[in-house]
Amino acid sequence: MTDWSLIKKLKRFWCISWIKTILFCFYHLPFKQACKIPILIYRGEGLGLKGKIEIDSEKIWFGMIQLGYRWIPVAPFSGMILTNRGKIIFKGKCSIGNASSIRVHKNGCLIFGNNVVCTHKMIIDCYQHIEFKDNCRVAWNVTFMDSSQHRLKNKEGQYVGSDFKPIIIGKNNWIATGCLVLKGSKTNDYTIFAANSILNKDYTGFPMYCLMAGIPLEVKKEGIWRDVDDDGTEFFASL
Repeated sequence: MTDWSLIKKLKRFWCISWIKTILFCFYHLPFKQACKIPILIYRGEGLGLKGKIEIDSEKIWFGMIQLGYRWIPVAPFSGMILTNRGKIIFKGKCSIGNASSIRVHKNGCLIFGNNVVCTHKMIIDCYQHIEFKDNCRVAWNVTFMDSSQHRLKNKEGQYVGSDFKPIIIGKNNWIATGCLVLKGSKTNDYTIFAANSILNKDYTGFPMYCLMAGIPLEVKKEGIWRDVDDDGTEFFASL
């Protein structure tokens, strides 16, 4: 009988860019952390050595952070792009999917809480502050932008509105496929945002354990949440 679990592990092993992984770890991390090779890079593209990378966790282990991992089997395996001129902080286990692109500007700070998984083709453009709390799940084709990038002026030539506003994603959030998360978005814990939702303000006044959908967003159902521990159950394993 073929041991498919072993084959899967071997495929994951050979997809790692070992030279980039080792160089990235020892350049960015303290020696004691780097020796454990906590960050694995899967076919990374444009993974520069600028900016700062920190792991703020009591426990450090091999492969706790995966950059460019292929979560979606139907998607092409194209690695990811990371352009960091600011600071990225990992507070535990984290995985960023293939074809994703992350840009952190000079004064930006991007924070990933523990057990955060972002799948295929996520885009993050961080000018100031974007933070994901623990146990967040981000589905395919989701974009996060904490800046308008192109400021507007009134007819007198004066700038209108603010340049940047932080994005804070609460604990146990599920950001579904195709969502657009804009500056000033703040979400409550245990919240699900339906596919193709647009987030653009503070939603912490809404109840926890709810599903939000529509444009503008409204609470569609209460008393529900996604338990990320279910991701490894027999149901998902059988698909």
